[in-house]
Amino acid sequence: MLFHNYTIPSYSFPNLFSKQNRFIPHPLYWCIMVTLTGLITWMIYDFSTQANWFIINPNQSETSALAINQEDESDFVARNIVFWRNDETIPTKLFYRKNLESIVVNFQLEGSNEPKGIKDIYLVFENVVRKQTFQSETSRSSNFSLNGQEVPYTVKIIVDYQGTTLNVSIPIYQDSHSRFEAGAYDAFIYHDGKLLGKQRLAIGS
Repeated sequence: MLFHNYTIPSYSFPNLFSKQNRFIPHPLYWCIMVTLTGLITWMIYDFSTQANWFIINPNQSETSALAINQEDESDFVARNIVFWRNDETIPTKLFYRKNLESIVVNFQLEGSNEPKGIKDIYLVFENVVRKQTFQSETSRSSNFSLNGQEVPYTVKIIVDYQGTTLNVSIPIYQDSHSRFEAGAYDAFIYHDGKLLGKQRLAIGS
């Protein structure tokens, strides 16, 4: 027969878990582990900055007026916006929920051409994913007029601006119905329908 003396060669793959290979993993093992580690790291980061399952007010509409948030040509602005945790005065852009009682938004109001006098300042603390504004009774949250729409705000304060740099601190408080949850938030600062400044904060689990 033509193929009578032909022998089919046999092949075997290395045993990755054999005794002799126990401390020298196969290159394929390292490739798989690096890929899995990168994927898990990306998933944890994405979850910590974007995850948010809560709805503070189910009847609250999206703050669509915030989409028109270009800063006005006026030089009246909020600079150096930072976030403080509770009573601490250490600026950070990432908080964790454990023992978190309040968030303080601190900034400086400046404007050489801005008339002196009493100013209403509105803070909108909005969830980036859900486009919902954090509101609580403790912070006396309500609505204000922005771009022709009634838009929810988180906190309103009244300041006396006298033409020089004014340091402002706006605390955001929780209550029994509204709690800080994990997610990314934007802090928008408004006066007279104009955006003075904005900054982002992440709240981790």
